[in-house]
Amino acid sequence: MNPIVLVLAAALQDVEARVSASAPRFKGSMTFDERGQEGNRVDFEPDLGIVPGIEVSGWARPHRWYLEARRIALSGRETLEEDRRWNETLFSAGETVDMNFNWTRIRLGFEFAGSSGDSAFFGFGFGLRYDILRFALKSSAHGEDDDTIGVVSVEYGVVLRGAFARNAEIEAEFRGIYTDLLSDESSGAAAAMRVRWTPFPGAALFLGYEWEELSVVKDERTERNRLRYVAMGPMVGLAISF
Repeated sequence: MNPIVLVLAAALQDVEARVSASAPRFKGSMTFDERGQEGNRVDFEPDLGIVPGIEVSGWARPHRWYLEARRIALSGRETLEEDRRWNETLFSAGETVDMNFNWTRIRLGFEFAGSSGDSAFFGFGFGLRYDILRFALKSSAHGEDDDTIGVVSVEYGVVLRGAFARNAEIEAEFRGIYTDLLSDESSGAAAAMRVRWTPFPGAALFLGYEWEELSVVKDERTERNRLRYVAMGPMVGLAISF
């Protein structure tokens, strides 16, 4: 077997797969300027329902790497009270407009222990995330006009874990989000509090609350796109270790 594979296999003591479901309250706005035309801000505050997520972690205890993916899709309908410019289209007052927003987030990172014991852990995290966001407006008179923002950001933060009962621990994390690279700018923060219960070896249940705020600007020669949102809400999850 390849020696690199053997070293990695020896370093990773176990791998954990986690699936989750959250019910966030999502509030944000987007503005897309196109070819010198300043766009109007579009606000949205939809009821998202259930948002799925998946995460794979590898442990070289007490350190951890992780790969997480999450996707949000939302839609809404509005009858415009005034003209609204979106990208290259000017929607007129009185039109009924369908709005569709799709957001995919992928995170890859590493947590390394600053201090670790039998019942407590304090660590630092560092990673990259990729957000791709597509927003479209559609009406019977003008058809559909859409645009997409894709941005890579750096994440950094701290993680705290501690056991408070038999087979139960609490986890808290806080992350900053930032990039300023070429045409992309992003800034934000995220925090989470979770309780983990392990009823038997190899399986655990999660219950918690998550919050995230992000502002993104993509400024190119022919367009300037801006997005800002806040998402917060409860989550549940199941983790399997092997």
